[in-house]
Amino acid sequence: MEVIGQNHILDYFKKVTNHNQLSHCYIIHGNKGTGKKTISRKIAQIIACSKNGCGHCRTCQNILGGSHPDVLMYRNDGKNVKLENISEFKNGGKFSPLEISKKILILEDTEMLTPQAANSILTMIEEPPEYLVIILLTNNLDKVLPTVKSRAVPFKIMPLKKSILEKYLCENKHLDKKEALSIANFSQGSLGQAIRLAETNFLSEREKVIELILKFKDNSISYADIESNVKDMDHHLILDLLTFWYRDVLYLQKGGDKTKIVNFEYYDILIEREWLDPFLAMKKIDEVRVNLDYKGNFILNLEVLFMRLQEV
Repeated sequence: MEVIGQNHILDYFKKVTNHNQLSHCYIIHGNKGTGKKTISRKIAQIIACSKNGCGHCRTCQNILGGSHPDVLMYRNDGKNVKLENISEFKNGGKFSPLEISKKILILEDTEMLTPQAANSILTMIEEPPEYLVIILLTNNLDKVLPTVKSRAVPFKIMPLKKSILEKYLCENKHLDKKEALSIANFSQGSLGQAIRLAETNFLSEREKVIELILKFKDNSISYADIESNVKDMDHHLILDLLTFWYRDVLYLQKGGDKTKIVNFEYYDILIEREWLDPFLAMKKIDEVRVNLDYKGNFILNLEVLFMRLQEV
């Protein structure tokens, strides 16, 4: 388990653990894919391990494998965490630790707690037993109930620099420099996103989407084109590729530096799109994204979207 670029958080937990100054509740926030689960496990190792999270002892290995009896992670499988779903989390804090000095509870997707569920854990946060440490994880701190947020020590997971992501992909995923840089640009500081893209045919899939975009100008796109190009692609990735294309257009329209765009390889094409309305295009893409999880023919919806994008 490797944590990259978040030393300020790890150093803090080493310090407060060594000086016996741990708080009872922390909230770690950052964009999806930035490594919140990974760093929460590393924090648990630091708290539990006599060597500040060595990563090699039985305690550290059990935490990493999810089998330590005193480090419990609760995952959310639905869209909202309701009152009845939070009882297991609360029960986990009622029992003293078996092997280490602290009982560590980690809760994912805190922003998805219903008000009733969030209020139900307030007592545990406000009046915790001495042995309890709660680590809350969230993709969106603004959506966490204020009464919960105000009782937790916050830490933000910072997006990684492109150079760090590029180096990681070259050294650990054995990508060539060009592909690593393209993925690093697209990942927007998210190591998790970069790793996922490195394990796919990202460059060829992006090329297929851009091939469709380039047909917008002469209105030559068809349902068959869409189906043959992107039928088997991840739906979120398609919409993200479209969004970043129009975001690049907007950035260049505003006089932005060409080295800062995501699709830097396509600069000569992007700079010629000064006639586009990228705001309107991104609005239409977001309308499809909102309904992405509902049942329906995505390719058909994509065809409608592409027809609308040809008009912007």
